[in-house]
Amino acid sequence: MRRLPTLGVLVAVSVVAGCASAPPASSELSAAMSAASSSVGRILASRCEAPPVSGSAFAIGDDLVLTAAHVAEKSRTVSVRFPGRPSVLADAVGEDPTRDLLLLRARESLAVPGLQLATADAPTGEVLGLLGYPDAGSGVQTRAGRLVETGFTTGFRGADQQFLRLDAESAGGNSGGTVIDSSGTVQGLMVAVIPSLRIRESSRVSTLAVPAADVAERVAQWRAPTASVPTSVGQACPGEGDERHAPPVLTTSGADPMTPEASQVIWLAMAGWNAGQWHSAAQQYTDSGRADLGLVSDAPVVWWQSVDVSGVNASGDIVTADVGTRSVVEGRCRTQQWRYRLNSTQGPWLIDSVELIGAETGC
Repeated sequence: MRRLPTLGVLVAVSVVAGCASAPPASSELSAAMSAASSSVGRILASRCEAPPVSGSAFAIGDDLVLTAAHVAEKSRTVSVRFPGRPSVLADAVGEDPTRDLLLLRARESLAVPGLQLATADAPTGEVLGLLGYPDAGSGVQTRAGRLVETGFTTGFRGADQQFLRLDAESAGGNSGGTVIDSSGTVQGLMVAVIPSLRIRESSRVSTLAVPAADVAERVAQWRAPTASVPTSVGQACPGEGDERHAPPVLTTSGADPMTPEASQVIWLAMAGWNAGQWHSAAQQYTDSGRADLGLVSDAPVVWWQSVDVSGVNASGDIVTADVGTRSVVEGRCRTQQWRYRLNSTQGPWLIDSVELIGAETGC
C-alpha cells in the first residue's frame, strides 16, 4: 500500500492510537469475505527498465479486473492470478492516474465470480471487510475494519480527492484490493494508508479506498463503445523483437504456499520471451541470473510451449522449483527438466539461477 504524506501532527496522534480493539466481523461479513476471496487476485507486472511490481486486484466480470493504477502503471506486461487458477495476461482498458484506478481485460476467461460495485456508500460506523494479496505466499488475506469517514479529503496524486477512510491496517501489496460489505458488494478499492486521526481508533494507520460509486462511474466510461482511453500500460520497450508466440500453457502441482507465486514469476518471464519482450523479461532475473544465462547482451530465441512447475520449496528469501518445459528452438521440439532458484532479497521475487537437470529429449 502507498503511504500518503501527512502533517506532523497526524503522525504524533498515530503514535498513541490503538487503544480500542479491532472490530469483530459478524458471521454475515465473515461469510461474505470467504465467498469473495475467490474473486481477489494477485497482479504481477513486468517493466522495461526495472524489476516487476505486484499488488492486488478483483474481478468484476468474466474477464474484467480492477486494480490501483500505481500497481501496474508504466508496466510492459500485466499478469493476474486468482486462487486455484493459472495466471493469465491482461490488457489495460482504462486508466485514471489521478484517481488511481486501472481497469484490465484478461485475455482469457477468469472463471471466477465477478463482484458487484455498490452505488452508494455504506453507513459510517459499519464494519466492512478488506481483502487483498499483501505478500507472495499468503494467499488472499482478509480483515475487518470500521468505516469511520465516507468523504475524507486529502491531497493524493496531485489533487484533493475524497476517499472512504477505514480504521484498519493494510500491509504492502494490498493496493488494488477490495472493501466489501456483509452482502459481498464492493464498497471501495484500496489505494493507500495514512496515520490514524483519532486516539481511540483501533489501528495506528487508516486505510483509504476509492468509493465504489466513483469506480463504477469510471468503469462505465471506459466500457463505452466509443471510449478511447490513453494508458501507460503495455507500451513496447526499445529494441523488442518481432516474436509473437502465445504464452506457454502453465500447469502446477504441490502443496507449498509459494507454488502459485513461483509459477507466476517463471511463467511471466517465459511469456515475455515468447512475445519478444526481451528487456522486460530479463528484468525478472537477478543480475547474477541474467549473467549466468547470457541475458545481458543476447536474447534467447526460444518458443516456450508449456511449463509445469512442481516441487516448490520455500526457505526464507529463497525458493527452489522443479520445472518441466516443452519448447521449440530453430524448428526442433524438445522437453527438458530444470531447477529454478528464486530470490527475494532485492524486494520482488526474481529468478536467480536456472540449472538444467538431466538430458533433454525430443517431443
